[in-house]
Amino acid sequence: MMQLRIPVTDIKEEGLRVSSAFAADDVRPEGAESLPVTRAEISGLLTLMGEEVLFRGRLSGAFKQQCDRCLEALELPFEVECTWFFEPGTGGEEDEEDDEVFRLDGEVVDLGHYAWEEMALAYPLRFVCPDDKPCQYRDRYMAQAAQDAADGIVSPFAKLKDLFPGEAGDENKE
Repeated sequence: MMQLRIPVTDIKEEGLRVSSAFAADDVRPEGAESLPVTRAEISGLLTLMGEEVLFRGRLSGAFKQQCDRCLEALELPFEVECTWFFEPGTGGEEDEEDDEVFRLDGEVVDLGHYAWEEMALAYPLRFVCPDDKPCQYRDRYMAQAAQDAADGIVSPFAKLKDLFPGEAGDENKE
């Protein structure tokens, strides 16, 4: 496993290729809750730009949790394109003003810190089986809905439309 904290002095004129698999808990900030990440990998190129450092690459991995619908184990992959620009920090308040620019940790590029942020942002709000994979509850519901429609049974939710006549979505709203 390649270290995710890389000294700026290790970056040569042609850049430095980075490729590292890591455990999410190894880069988890103190006090943050754990993420259900089963695998994580970062790869890309670090390039010197004067005193600044540019990282262009990809963060990928998978979250593993139960499906919110059927409770079966589910692994959802994620992949994030990353372009991170690191500047030397002054330690003052102006360091926190620009969200697009990251700060070097002294003379070290800390990819792990920002990889954690990207994984936290990629974490899905709901874990549900993809449509191309079987899900017992979704499949059972869809079969029952098709059978009800064939039998002429109207869903109780269909009556909600009558409660809000102007909100049915039938007319063009301009």
